[in-house]
Amino acid sequence: DESTARLYSLGNISLNGFFALKIFDLSDPANPTLLANHNNLDNNNIGYVHDAYVKDNIAYLNCGFDGLYVMDFSNATNPVVLGSMTDYPQAGYNHSGWPSEDGAYYYFADEDHGFDVKAVDVSDFSDMTITSFFDAGPQTAATSIPHNQVVTGNYLYVSYYYDGLQVYDLTDPANPE
Repeated sequence: DESTARLYSLGNISLNGFFALKIFDLSDPANPTLLANHNNLDNNNIGYVHDAYVKDNIAYLNCGFDGLYVMDFSNATNPVVLGSMTDYPQAGYNHSGWPSEDGAYYYFADEDHGFDVKAVDVSDFSDMTITSFFDAGPQTAATSIPHNQVVTGNYLYVSYYYDGLQVYDLTDPANPE
C-alpha cells in the first residue's frame, strides 16, 4: 500500500502454522518494522489470503476457497471486516482481483477450469453484488482459467492460462466487453 508505506505479506508459513498475513511499516524502507502478524485474521474465518489489493488501508483479500473479504487495516493490529462474499455463483479458488479506478467495481477470478471473471459492484461493502460474468469469448474452452487481472484506465487486462492475454473495455463497468 504505497499510500500508507505498508507492505502486506501474504500466505506466510511459520513453524507453528501459517499466518494469513503480516503487515510491515516501510516508512524507513531499509529497516522495515513488523506492525501486525495475523493468523486466521483474528477469528474472522479467513484462514489463507492468496492475493490482495490494498490502497488507503482498505484491502480486497482474495482468500482461496474462503472467498472475497474487504477489510479496513487503518489499525493494523485490529482490522475491521467491511464486507465479504463467500457464497456466490461459480465460487472456487478465489485467486486475484483488481478494483476499477473509481473504486465502484472489483473484478476477480476464481482459478478454476471454465469459471468466468466476475464484475462486482462494491459501492456498498456490506452488500456486494456480482453484476456480470465474462470470459475470453467464443473460443473459450472448458479448460480456460483466468489468472490475474489489472485495471488501467478504462481497460481490464486478464491473463489466462490457456487463452493468453485478454483486454476488456470497461466503458460500461458493470458489463465489460
